[in-house]
Amino acid sequence: MTVVRRAQQARAVEKKRQILDAAVALMFEKGVPGVTHRQVAARAQVPVGSIGYYYNTREDLLVTAVAELGRRRRRDAETILREVRAPLPPEATADLLLRIMVGEEPTGDMLTDWLAIMLDGIRESEPLRAALDGVRCDLYLDFRVLLDAAGYPGVEESSVNARIGGAVLVAVVEQREDVLASVRGALVDLLEKQPG
Repeated sequence: MTVVRRAQQARAVEKKRQILDAAVALMFEKGVPGVTHRQVAARAQVPVGSIGYYYNTREDLLVTAVAELGRRRRRDAETILREVRAPLPPEATADLLLRIMVGEEPTGDMLTDWLAIMLDGIRESEPLRAALDGVRCDLYLDFRVLLDAAGYPGVEESSVNARIGGAVLVAVVEQREDVLASVRGALVDLLEKQPG
C-alpha cells in the first residue's frame, strides 16, 4: 500500500507541476487574461477538473503562477549575481539587468510579455497585485545588488525598471523590429549618465 500511495503522490505532484508550468507559459503567450482553467488544462494535457482540484479558483492559479515565475526569476538572478565583479561597462551591465529580469537569453518578446503580465495583473485582483508587487520588490533588490556590484551605486533600481518599461512601450507603439536593442540602448544611456 505504501508503494502505491507514493506512486499516486508522485503523479499528483507531477500533474500539479504540469498545470503550473502551463499557466506560466500561457501568461507569457496570451497574457494574464489568457490563463483560464480550460486553456491551462489543454496546455498541460490534463482534464479541466484537475485544475479545479489543485487550484480552487482562477485567482489561486494566477497567484501561484506569479509566485512560481518569481521563484524562477530569483533563482536565475542569484546565479547571475554570484559572478558579477566591478567595474562592468554599461553594455555588459545592461545585458545583466535584462537577464536578471527575464532570463538567460532575453528577447524583445520576453520583455514585451513581462510588461504585459505586470500591466494585466494589476487589473485582475488585489491578491494578484500583491503577488506581482512581491516579484517587483525582489526584482528591485536584485537590480540594486547588480548595480552596486557592477559599479553603478548612483543609479536607482526604480529608474532601471522605468527605463525598461518605457523603452518597451515606445518600441511596441512605434513598431520597431528590435525591441531588445531599444531597451538595451535606453539602459546603457541611463548607466552612462550615472550621478556621481
